[in-house]
Amino acid sequence: MSCCGQKREAFKNNPWPVTMPQETEATERQEVMKGQYSQAGRQVPSTVSIRYLESQTITLEGPGTGRWYEFSRAHPVQPVDLRDAGALLRMSFFRPA
Repeated sequence: MSCCGQKREAFKNNPWPVTMPQETEATERQEVMKGQYSQAGRQVPSTVSIRYLESQTITLEGPGTGRWYEFSRAHPVQPVDLRDAGALLRMSFFRPA
């Protein structure tokens, strides 16, 4: 059985290899975490097209962004921020375009 001091001494003599990511790798990883880029490095869309199914004009505020959207019979399909899309699609008068 070895004591803690012996384990520390063994670690000093044979430390695990430690590699630090390059600055560009860290930056790319941060961009992926922000949702701006996919793993393949392509830009991920920040909006989704949603179709309004009613005929009356409606104006509503997106719960995720606070952005205002206006849908009407003349303009039933609008780009909606992904942060707002889920809430709108849960309403019965919207569906993905």
